[in-house]
Amino acid sequence: MTREEQLEFCKTCVNRTFSSKSGIICKLTNEKATFTTTCSSYIADNKSIAEAKHKQQFKNRISPDFTFGLEYIGIKSGIVAGFIVILGGIIWLIPGLLNNLLNFRPLVVIILGVIAVIISTINHFRRKKRESKQISDDSIIDN
Repeated sequence: MTREEQLEFCKTCVNRTFSSKSGIICKLTNEKATFTTTCSSYIADNKSIAEAKHKQQFKNRISPDFTFGLEYIGIKSGIVAGFIVILGGIIWLIPGLLNNLLNFRPLVVIILGVIAVIISTINHFRRKKRESKQISDDSIIDN
């Protein structure tokens, strides 16, 4: 067992302490871990386990799609909301162009819509990747 694998146990054990020389060590032996499969002195530290799970969940989170408040009328997809905002910006831009006036505000709205579409598309593919990974992990467990 490698040191990293041993540390996975030690980081969640009540009997751990820290040495500036060696890092995480056993409080009982004042030495680095020497076990090969499991530690006979291991006692789970529920607080450390909960913190580790919380850190992992935070690391794996994907922010929800930004829908410009359109979720209140039933639009939950950031991609669709982005295209609606782009369309609104184009509709706002057309009268100005027909009157030979160029206003920058519709251009800003169009850019915001494009950014929303890009970010939502990236999040969409991240979710799909995570779902396929979770399905494959579940099938490994079932076998």
